[in-house]
Amino acid sequence: MGSKSVFENLAEGEVNRQRSTFMVDMMATERQRQRQRDAMAPQQHAEATARKLDDGLFADDPEIQRLTQEHQTIAARVERLGRASRTELQAAIQRIEQEVSAVQDQVRGAAVDDVLAGDFDFPRGAALVLRAEQLRHQLEAARRALEIIVKPPHERTHFDAEAHRAKEALAVALLERKRAYVAAHPELLDGRVVVPQPVQSGGADVESVSDAELQDQGTEAPKLSLETAATDEARAETEAPSLGKGGGVEAEVSIHG
Repeated sequence: MGSKSVFENLAEGEVNRQRSTFMVDMMATERQRQRQRDAMAPQQHAEATARKLDDGLFADDPEIQRLTQEHQTIAARVERLGRASRTELQAAIQRIEQEVSAVQDQVRGAAVDDVLAGDFDFPRGAALVLRAEQLRHQLEAARRALEIIVKPPHERTHFDAEAHRAKEALAVALLERKRAYVAAHPELLDGRVVVPQPVQSGGADVESVSDAELQDQGTEAPKLSLETAATDEARAETEAPSLGKGGGVEAEVSIHG
């Protein structure tokens, strides 16, 4: 086999150079990605810790209560919509229409009765006018409900979307509060502190913490219980000599007859 030509050697050298450059670039890219992963690790740990917090920790938050109630109301509406009775609604509309007609017929006579009674505030006539107006509002609401009830499920997507938005709003609000809670309690991130859970009715088990753990957290463990302190105080009073008015120690004097 003959020796390689100058051109072949140059070509091989160029290939090796490109290969080396590619490897160097690839390693540099991987190092950059690793630095990015290392930089993101604390944030990811904080995010994971926040998401582990129980939703019940924020049950007393007014905004969480409002969003929860809103979501439950909309979700219940979507669930019950499929069971709504078109027949009952149509019967209700017919009943309201008949009542509106009857009340309107009574308004004129009631107004005349007010005049004959000398009551020009027209309490009877005005009451029936208000009743007729209320019935017309009820009739409008019933007709709008019927427009939704008669639609097939695939045309009621508005309510499904509304329920989804309410659920998302609640989830976002909860996550914001969880992140804020973790930011305010960085000790949750060191892995030694149990993630707090909401207190259940009837009492919850409280995990005991050793003195060493308290010292690690910068908290001095209590040395004496209340019972021990009270016992020591009583013992001190018994053993201490009594003081006289002049501040000196009273000595017992025996008088021999």
